[in-house]
Amino acid sequence: MVAVDTKDGIRYGIELIRYLALLAVAATVLGIFSAGFIALMFVFDNIVVVLFFFLLSLISSVVSFVVVLGGLAGLSYKVVADGVSVGNRHARHVQND
Repeated sequence: MVAVDTKDGIRYGIELIRYLALLAVAATVLGIFSAGFIALMFVFDNIVVVLFFFLLSLISSVVSFVVVLGGLAGLSYKVVADGVSVGNRHARHVQND
């Protein structure tokens, strides 16, 4: 296994936490929109308007779910790719010595 410098490890961890926080904020904003659309459904008596807000709520919920799922998949890919990159650099360094 490759030993990573402590500063680099902390910097990488902060970068991942920042990414996760941004992902959580995006999902929360979309969830708030979805909840707002659901609340607006109860304000109107017209079935067309209620169905319209239901559709907007459903779309917002699905987009929020896709954002979270895609963000976590992208994060997993980044962690694996960065690990492979560090391992390859270390292997080349050891091979050249």
